[in-house]
Amino acid sequence: MTLDVRFVTESDIPAFRRAVVRAFGADDKDDPKLQARWDASFKPELCIGAFDDDRLVGTFSSFDLELNVPGGSAPMAGTTIVSVMPTHRRRGLLSRMMHVHLRQAIDRRQPIAGLWATEHGIYRRFGYGVANTVREVGFDTRKASVPGPEAGVSLRTVEADEGAAVARSIFNDALAGRPGTYDRPDWWWTHRVELDHPEFRDGKSEHRWVVAEADGERVGYVLYRVKLHWDSAGPNGKLDVIEVLATTDAAERALWHYISHVDLFPNVFCWNLPEDSVLPWIIDNPRQLTYAMWDGLWVRILDVAAALQSRTYMHDGSIVIQVADDYLPEVSGVFAVEITGGSAAVERSDQTPDILLDVAELGSIYLGGVRAGQLRRAARLQGAVEAVAELERLFGWSVPSWTQEIF
Repeated sequence: MTLDVRFVTESDIPAFRRAVVRAFGADDKDDPKLQARWDASFKPELCIGAFDDDRLVGTFSSFDLELNVPGGSAPMAGTTIVSVMPTHRRRGLLSRMMHVHLRQAIDRRQPIAGLWATEHGIYRRFGYGVANTVREVGFDTRKASVPGPEAGVSLRTVEADEGAAVARSIFNDALAGRPGTYDRPDWWWTHRVELDHPEFRDGKSEHRWVVAEADGERVGYVLYRVKLHWDSAGPNGKLDVIEVLATTDAAERALWHYISHVDLFPNVFCWNLPEDSVLPWIIDNPRQLTYAMWDGLWVRILDVAAALQSRTYMHDGSIVIQVADDYLPEVSGVFAVEITGGSAAVERSDQTPDILLDVAELGSIYLGGVRAGQLRRAARLQGAVEAVAELERLFGWSVPSWTQEIF
């Protein structure tokens, strides 16, 4: 028995796909739409396999994404479809695949890697830190709803082709300035957003689209599914919000008014509400909102200088940080950060550091969504109170970090 980790070849792809599909609890179906989705999503040159002799026992891949960071963007390796068969756990295969992946990202000049974790305890040891959170929210429209309608905004239910066209046209404007989001290339829209395959519905309806318009312009949309249910008291269906985005505040309010007034579906659920959503402030009984919170995007810094110089800063100042990286020691070092006019100059330094932190914690504060003082109180970074306050001031951002979907 020989265990090997390498990039897959074209001939490996069928076995690679079967391993991924089964690892994530689905069946490998002979379906042309699902095959097209796979072909568009995963390129052999980015797919890594773990092999026991010639048998594939582990999978790993990534997407080339352009991550929105405070005031700019940076190339990101989007780590995805990571799996190891139960028969081959605890043999170092995940660590070996991760090493190949991160080395490739460095070689391709991607200063950041990012992922959504299937399990919380896996990825910090590889240098990933939680950079934002998911806020699941639900409410019963029989107990709470959003007043309206909104003056100056009209809503239309539309078919999927028009809804998708509107979403494509306003998506970037709706997310402008939002750290943690990323652009969707054309293939992503076609195969990962618009593909309304029964495999993804979980017993719910086809996609439902509603478009918001004002002064002849398209200014927002909501994409959702419904599932009808009746009990002895009457209709008790569920409405699942997939995505609600708008380019104006009035459109956002109007769309939430619509969501809270769909007959037969009083149980509203939104899996990923931004921290600064207007919903808690416009619903007429916010105590009826139920919340759950969990980790969202994890960020892994691969090139400290390039990553810090890719973003913008709200305040000028200087600080010296010492970054520890046990997994990729060459990333470690002491860095002098000088911010002038919102731009950072970052150089390796022999100065005494103001802050000591692990590369995972640098990933956490990078998008401005996690406060340095909070990490200090959790013993996740070290520094004098004044130095930590300065780090928090420099790395903070006016718009909370949020990531729109799992990849």
